[in-house]
Amino acid sequence: SSRNINDNANFLCLFFCQPSFKMASNEFRIALQMRMFLPVSGHIEGATCNCKNKPSLDATGHHLASQCPKRRTSTDAHDAIKYATSELMKYGGIDTRVEAGNLFDNRLRPDLFALRGNGQNRGEAYDVSGVTTLHRHTLNGGHLQAQGSFRMPTNAELEGPTGCGRASRSKNIEKIEKYQAVCNRHGFSFKPLVFESSGYLHKDFREFLKSIAQNASEVKKIPHDTLYNYFLKKLSMTMQTSFAQNVIKSTF
Repeated sequence: SSRNINDNANFLCLFFCQPSFKMASNEFRIALQMRMFLPVSGHIEGATCNCKNKPSLDATGHHLASQCPKRRTSTDAHDAIKYATSELMKYGGIDTRVEAGNLFDNRLRPDLFALRGNGQNRGEAYDVSGVTTLHRHTLNGGHLQAQGSFRMPTNAELEGPTGCGRASRSKNIEKIEKYQAVCNRHGFSFKPLVFESSGYLHKDFREFLKSIAQNASEVKKIPHDTLYNYFLKKLSMTMQTSFAQNVIKSTF
């Protein structure tokens, strides 16, 4: 079931019946190749990117999917997740603002705001951030050996000291150091919402989705678990589609 599959596989648990849950065949091919740590279609061994630092292109497509500054792929992936998350917040009955400049007198402001009131506790601020994992996960090259076969690591294993969650944990700390003080001065609590190019969501992002699902459950009278699983799949599909589109426009 979807409960036993880590974040970057949630898009594989969908019935592609809704418009937001549909991919073109070439997008699905790229997404599946990235999910399986296989060379993406169009990759040329030894090729380098023509962006500023001229990096060697990883076969699994992570640079082109979410890091290339010349092609704005980091911005594209970030914006896709930001707007999808704001939609989920609004669905949950949360008074949501995106990059609300009128709430801050500082140019340093996060992406999303959940407004609760006035005075000392104005609400919560959130900043969406992606981080690229350009190497295979360090658990036996991305897989866990089990009785002669391979399986994908669980979220608990990914969050361990050697798991792929290392990149998101570092980014999470970086964002707290950047935004928490300025948010507190403006009456907002702060939480980063970090995702990896593998599709993995930092545990704080997942806890945030659980809180939205709880709020939406009370408003919509739909079971919490049903909404939470839907939210995970919605973000997974948004991420994987964005990553795949970025790779396709960069290689074809």
